[in-house]
Amino acid sequence: NNRSPRTLFTQGDQLHPSAFGAQIAAEAIAEAIEQGVPSISNLAGPTSEHLEETISQLSARRPDYSRVYNRVGTEHLKRGDWEPAIRQFRLALEENEADAAAHCNLGIALLSKSPPSPKEARKHFEAAITIDPYSATAHLNLGKAVEAADAEQAREHFIRAVQCQPEFVPAHVCLCRNLYRAGQYKAA
Repeated sequence: NNRSPRTLFTQGDQLHPSAFGAQIAAEAIAEAIEQGVPSISNLAGPTSEHLEETISQLSARRPDYSRVYNRVGTEHLKRGDWEPAIRQFRLALEENEADAAAHCNLGIALLSKSPPSPKEARKHFEAAITIDPYSATAHLNLGKAVEAADAEQAREHFIRAVQCQPEFVPAHVCLCRNLYRAGQYKAA
């Protein structure tokens, strides 16, 4: 299957499960309970010692706020508040440098601000693709970032975006525009 695990198992947000993702998770949990996997089996009735140990372990962990920063940045991005969005996305990446969505969103903000920062944006789109090669949004925006300098490379990313998410209309629009500008009218 060529679909991104993000869109296959979640509703695209890496948080809320799709019907298929929920089914797979339920089957895995049922199988683990049947096999007597200790961490799953204890969910049914942990001892107070187990609860104390779990609470101790959880409280020792530092929470990861990258998703919160990314979400706040996205709200700024929607309003066109580029600098606050950029700050939030950078905070998200300080928390979790492997956050593909934060890399992609930072790249979008860097391209959208005035003056734009296409070189830095490109680095973030490339990082997002390295982390999540099936990110249609990252491929689309990397294509936009490089199109003025290299129309063929941009076309490759537009094609990849369409392959990753066939129903992603903006990718189709950019691909058709790119092909039309290249004189490939039938392909467009």
